[in-house]
Amino acid sequence: LKTSDFQVNSTTLGRDVIASLEANKELPGVLIVDGENFIGAISRQKCFEQIGRPYGVEVFLNRPIAYLYKAINTTPFIVPHNTHIDLAVKMALKRPINQIYEPLVVEFANDKTMRLLDMHVLLSAQSKLLENTNNLIKRQIDIWHMMSSSLEMKDVLYLILEYITELIPSDQASILLQKGQSLEFVAARGFNKSELTTLLHRLIYDSSLYQNIRRSYKPLALPDISHLNQWELGGSLQAANSWLGVPLIYYGNIIGILSLSRYSANPYTESEGAIAKNFANQAASAIQNARAFEQQRQVAEELADGRLVRVLRDYEPKDLPIQLVYPHALKLSPRVR
Repeated sequence: LKTSDFQVNSTTLGRDVIASLEANKELPGVLIVDGENFIGAISRQKCFEQIGRPYGVEVFLNRPIAYLYKAINTTPFIVPHNTHIDLAVKMALKRPINQIYEPLVVEFANDKTMRLLDMHVLLSAQSKLLENTNNLIKRQIDIWHMMSSSLEMKDVLYLILEYITELIPSDQASILLQKGQSLEFVAARGFNKSELTTLLHRLIYDSSLYQNIRRSYKPLALPDISHLNQWELGGSLQAANSWLGVPLIYYGNIIGILSLSRYSANPYTESEGAIAKNFANQAASAIQNARAFEQQRQVAEELADGRLVRVLRDYEPKDLPIQLVYPHALKLSPRVR
């Protein structure tokens, strides 16, 4: 967010501070220091309110700004630079009514500096954040409808990779589904042809990353994988820098993971992990729907060529109702070829 670093020494005359504020209408106020020590801050509004009072010009303009600061008798509202916008707004609005719209003093711990943040800028940023969140929710709903429009597994996997890289900018993305005690690469995006040939349908055993995700049921972000000599989930380590693994959860069961990576040194954030997790839940449902469709189509094909009839005759008593036989037929039909 846009902040101001306009500061003066406590001995600076009031008229010089007022002249600077009048010359630059965008300054939200002034920071007051004594050498390297931070004293406080005066907002533009409070400055002109005091000067506009009876005898304000005579009392404050030709005296050090410290006199004006003492007369206003306000305590600066200081927030760390990494405070989330929503939290900063909530904290600022809890101030006394006459200080709600005063600028915030932002403290940058890395270089020990202070800057002023206009409350209007903060509220505008929150409004923009809410707008972006609303647009993201609408987009996720649209994506879910589009993923649900197809029951072909190949199309579903393609759409998942396309949309996850749209929501969470990534250079590489892949889907790994649980197969017995292993993970199987079933789809990938952003890899070259030789890597795709190696990756697709490859089985991964004893993945510590996957076990970590299975235990936590949460996304796992690694800010730097470029230094690793061996990457247990495959793919190119020469290009990838940061990685994010997201569990695919269907009715409380993890059926696989979404694997995302970036070339740049731009680690995945906590908010990106939350967005990816929400999307992964939708993706898991789409995958399971496609699986159910494949099973139903297989049963239909077997009914058409008589294989299922033979299974029912060979494995089930003839007097059982079809409602009881049908689930067994689903289990037994793949054995008959």
